[in-house]
Amino acid sequence: MFSVICFSKDRPMQLDAFLASLHFFSSLHFRQISVIYTVSPGFSYDEVIAAYPQVRWIREAGFIADFRRCVEVSGDFIMLCCDDMLFRDYFTPETIIKALNERPEAFGFSLKLGANLHSLPRLTIEGELLSWNWRDAVKGEWHFPWDLSGGVYRRDLILSLLDRYHDLGSPNRLELHVALDIHDDTAVTQNLMLCFRTSKSVVLTINCVQNEFESTFDGSLATDPATLFAEYSAGNRLNWPVFSTKNYFRSHINSRDFMLVQATPMLADQQSIRNSGAMSHRVLVLKIAFWSCANIVMGFLHPLMPRRIMTLIWKFF
Repeated sequence: MFSVICFSKDRPMQLDAFLASLHFFSSLHFRQISVIYTVSPGFSYDEVIAAYPQVRWIREAGFIADFRRCVEVSGDFIMLCCDDMLFRDYFTPETIIKALNERPEAFGFSLKLGANLHSLPRLTIEGELLSWNWRDAVKGEWHFPWDLSGGVYRRDLILSLLDRYHDLGSPNRLELHVALDIHDDTAVTQNLMLCFRTSKSVVLTINCVQNEFESTFDGSLATDPATLFAEYSAGNRLNWPVFSTKNYFRSHINSRDFMLVQATPMLADQQSIRNSGAMSHRVLVLKIAFWSCANIVMGFLHPLMPRRIMTLIWKFF
């Protein structure tokens, strides 16, 4: 019932780390994962395909047609991902399925969001989960329910969006255009979003493989796609377990913890790094209360202060 569709371009090393971390930190099988990939001259996916033969590999011929066919044969619930994601804490798809089945008013479920982040909206604690009204949220990633970095959606909803919206001929267009169109679409009445208490993934912004939209990334290290492909071909791998041992306050992180190892990371004690970012209930309640008050204050100040000052304040938080 649960499927994963990942989009990839010229990033076999990062895709390898995505697949390895997803498999380690979930109960998913590789056969539940599909990868739609495109490759430029000078790159190859042969090695990563050979390493994960159970994954369904789809070399892009026509993006939106490939994506639609993949959705149509997927499970009832689909997690959409990009190859620059890394998973850092354990989760079970069954928890997500149960939550979405019980909450038909929920648009989807996010794996990259959680109360460990800053700039929180007004959140409601629901056991091990959190919920919020995405239309009322101020900050961008909480305000846009459609996300290709760990967003889980019902298959029928994805197909309806593909029928309703247009100009979706690349993963970046699929993400941006749908996210913007949803806010103006009165037919979208599912205003609730769900996530775990702490985020289960991060987006490692160390390079860029598209030039259609402005994208911010950390290029301070030799992490461009060509260099990483050469390192991957030489047998080096991204040390993805290190990200589970850190606490992050942003969903998109830079190259600070980036490092390579000369073999696939070995994990002798899986349980020792699972749930390392878990928050106590008391800390969770206090943090949510703080940001709820902050939202009230910012809402009061918004009409009284120049827009550029408000933007700077939110950026600081």
